[in-house]
Amino acid sequence: MPWPGWAGGDCVEVADNLAGVIGVRDAKDPAGPALAFDRAAWTRFVAMAKSSEKIAPILQFRSST
Repeated sequence: MPWPGWAGGDCVEVADNLAGVIGVRDAKDPAGPALAFDRAAWTRFVAMAKSSEKIAPILQFRSST
């Protein structure tokens, strides 16, 4: 799921349909490197990001669409 264009061109894609892993990559470079997280680590990361004052409004907007 790519983030919308209003993010200033800083877009990532998150693949949550892979067995046992969450994949994250730069949407502008789909053939480039990707990060892989186990589900527990990804869940902790998202929880921490949502608690951040700077990113929480973006994540809340994205999850409501």
